Amino acid sequence: MSRVSFKDPLTGVYTREFFEEEANRLDSDRQLPISIIIGDVNGLGLINAALGNAAGDALLKTTAKLLKRACRSSDLLARWGGDEFIILLPHTREHDAASIAARIEDMFRDNSLKDLPAAPGMTVGYFAKLHRWQDLGNIIKDAEEDMNRKKTDESKKAREDILEGILEFLSENTPETAEHVASVQKTARLLGRKMGLEEESLEMLERAARFHDMGKAAIHPRVLSKTSALSGEEWEEIRKHPETGSRAAEAAGSFPAAAAAAILSHHERWDGTGYPSGLSGENIPLLSRIICLADSFDVMTRGTPYKSPLTRAEAMDEIRAMAGKQFDPVLVAILVSEMETSETDQEK
Repeated sequence: MSRVSFKDPLTGVYTREFFEEEANRLDSDRQLPISIIIGDVNGLGLINAALGNAAGDALLKTTAKLLKRACRSSDLLARWGGDEFIILLPHTREHDAASIAARIEDMFRDNSLKDLPAAPGMTVGYFAKLHRWQDLGNIIKDAEEDMNRKKTDESKKAREDILEGILEFLSENTPETAEHVASVQKTARLLGRKMGLEEESLEMLERAARFHDMGKAAIHPRVLSKTSALSGEEWEEIRKHPETGSRAAEAAGSFPAAAAAAILSHHERWDGTGYPSGLSGENIPLLSRIICLADSFDVMTRGTPYKSPLTRAEAMDEIRAMAGKQFDPVLVAILVSEMETSETDQEK
């Protein structure tokens, strides 16, 4: 069978099956020392959840290109698993493998991955076979263990970096600016405090409010910034963003279940005509109801590509009119009272 048939169809590098066959062939005295490098793409699951599988595939393709650049002609590169790659390096001592592993990690840090809103890194482990009596399979396991030891902390940081990258992408390319996000957080915390939420719940609310629209990163900025009427297809794409954002929150591993649920339901309406599930009244999670009102208030007063901003008084009138329709009437009463108190204090 030709070597081409042993290529991974997505990335173009060798498959695990081919690698294992070639590793057996290369496992000889004349190739010693043999080093193994294993790398894991950090945050691939989050990229798939937040940006779609096409973005994840693009990341894997870019990863393969970077790894090929790091390899010598005598090295054997393969896709080891869904998000893992492996390199066999003949005539390579462990300190040389360490240098190559560090170079690979640096390549990921230096490479902007411009085709993605957020650039994840790679956690790399390595180990060397120095003597004929050492089993190469155990050397591979040792390299995996080395990678896994490093991965716990690095993976968590990588996922947070991806989340921050998504917010930065939205801020630079859509109306979801950093100022809008900060305002939604501030108003959400105010409403949550007035509803008697404990500090832990308030922090959860603020995190959900900060990332409530991250699902929009999977939508083309042209659609998000469009000033004319959306087509039916574009509107359906927009309506998917709460589910996308909720899946991303779950994949990130740093959002409590209630925060992911808050993101999922922040476009539900009190009267049951919202999306994605058509929930109504108190069946909508409280955190979602709070984010919905805080988000809408800032959008009204900040404006959008297709609508001029309202004054605070005009926004309050519109919000009052939507109490019991779009918004929780209790939350509306709290927000109106707080805004009136704020205006009174400013007049003094």
